[in-house]
Amino acid sequence: MARGTPIAAVAGLLIFLAGAPAWAQTETATPTQYQFVVQKIELCTNSTCTSPTVLGQGSQAFDIGSGQVSAGQAAGTFLTDFSLAANQTFTHIRVTHTRAIDITATAPTFQAGGQACVTGAGGDIVTAATITEVLAEVTTGSAAVSQVFFVPNTDANNAPGGLAATYATEGIVLIDGTTMTITKPLSSPFTSGGTAPTFDVAFDVADTISFIVASGTTCNVFLGPPSVTITIK
Repeated sequence: MARGTPIAAVAGLLIFLAGAPAWAQTETATPTQYQFVVQKIELCTNSTCTSPTVLGQGSQAFDIGSGQVSAGQAAGTFLTDFSLAANQTFTHIRVTHTRAIDITATAPTFQAGGQACVTGAGGDIVTAATITEVLAEVTTGSAAVSQVFFVPNTDANNAPGGLAATYATEGIVLIDGTTMTITKPLSSPFTSGGTAPTFDVAFDVADTISFIVASGTTCNVFLGPPSVTITIK
């Protein structure tokens, strides 16, 4: 049995939308919280993951927000003992995680009606049962607090083009109203041998949040995907 060393979540990662609407008043921000719950991490020998190897399974929160270190720590405790058959070549990694993403972010200089735009519990939270839009209202004039977003359905009401093509390109599959998988290629194929592999997953969440003034006093926020690099050594 071999135990991998720290792997960070590959989840919430790459979610969703090709870009924020091209509205005139827009400012990007780097979130201090970008958290989702990982349920399973698997190694795959192809992009369809027909015979995956489970590296870890359960339920654990991962926060990849700016300045957070818990993603790697969480992954290290999430992985269970696993065995890799010798001389098996792995090309992809698949993560099952919640569609709910907890975000905390503040627009550095942006204002609506003279107040700063921030995420907040008073926002118009889009639920799993009513995902028909990309934008969610946010509160203004107070400190940012966590706000829940959902990876939206591939619905015609969601831009661009219902999101189906974007999800297919990004390896996203919506399992049900609360769960999704995302499959991503490794930076290079890995062939298993006699020693335990080391998993290295690097994230960048810079400027993944877009604040938008929908009207003179209303802020909206758009959730974008972090970049991710996955390497097995």
